[in-house]
Amino acid sequence: MAAAGAAAEATIAGDDRVDVNPLHFGVVLRCRPPNRREAEVGLPSNVRLDTEANMVTHVAEDGKEREFQVDRVVGPEATQADAHEAIRPVVQQALMGYDGCVVVYGETGSGKNHTLIGDLENPELFGMVLRAACDVFGHIKTAADTCRYSIALSVVEMHRGAVQDLLRTERTHLRVRESPETGVFVQGLSHTIVHNTNDVRELIRVAHRNEVVETTRMSRRSANTCVFYDLTIERADLAREGEPLVTCSQLRFVRMPVSCEQTSPRYDTMTRFCGEPAEFCFLFCFGLVFFFSLNSTPNRQVMDSRVDF
Repeated sequence: MAAAGAAAEATIAGDDRVDVNPLHFGVVLRCRPPNRREAEVGLPSNVRLDTEANMVTHVAEDGKEREFQVDRVVGPEATQADAHEAIRPVVQQALMGYDGCVVVYGETGSGKNHTLIGDLENPELFGMVLRAACDVFGHIKTAADTCRYSIALSVVEMHRGAVQDLLRTERTHLRVRESPETGVFVQGLSHTIVHNTNDVRELIRVAHRNEVVETTRMSRRSANTCVFYDLTIERADLAREGEPLVTCSQLRFVRMPVSCEQTSPRYDTMTRFCGEPAEFCFLFCFGLVFFFSLNSTPNRQVMDSRVDF
């Protein structure tokens, strides 16, 4: 497995010809192929994809059609590498010192976990988190000798109003705090230093074992919770005279199920305040993302931020 991880780093991070465009917010739609049960009953697709024009057409049961324009369409025939290319500029900007966030949102069975995590045993099926780690460590290998990097991973789960550190085996309810020095943070959250992609992979395994799972009609093992995977990238430039220039950026991946809004004990109250569940979930999702994006550390230079949803 160590050789596979090293090979994946070299392959995925080898091409640096990536257009880091200045877009601050982008929408990428990935449509999965029919699963076995859908194929057996011949269930027709209710969407049409135009990957050239990045258009999505939804066909309702009554035949009415609605078109949606997005920044990129990733079709059912696309590979994991194709999906990662759609958000790779976010990773590149994180290496430049920008904060970046990728929100993977969808119903149970839509393929969120496959897109974000994938198959931990097969480098060809690595998801976005591991591929981003490959990019980061591939970049570090080619960085100047005067640059020193420190990479840390934390994994947070939000379920029914409780905040859990998934890198710990014990179930402890962490608290979200705010201080004048560090801003908003999760008290007691562990940040584990990682040295390569295999370290990230092993920690993801630990997180998966500690997740809250349940059985649904769409999946036998559904992780129907909101999970934040945070890679903290700290870079020290030793070439400067005097104190080294230290920059710190966060690369955050969020798995957001459609039913996540119902995990809050105050769901009814907030639904009445924000509107219908669809609008509420949208607001709740971005409230969570930006709430956890407010934290800062000493010597941190937050130049900008970017979100892909």
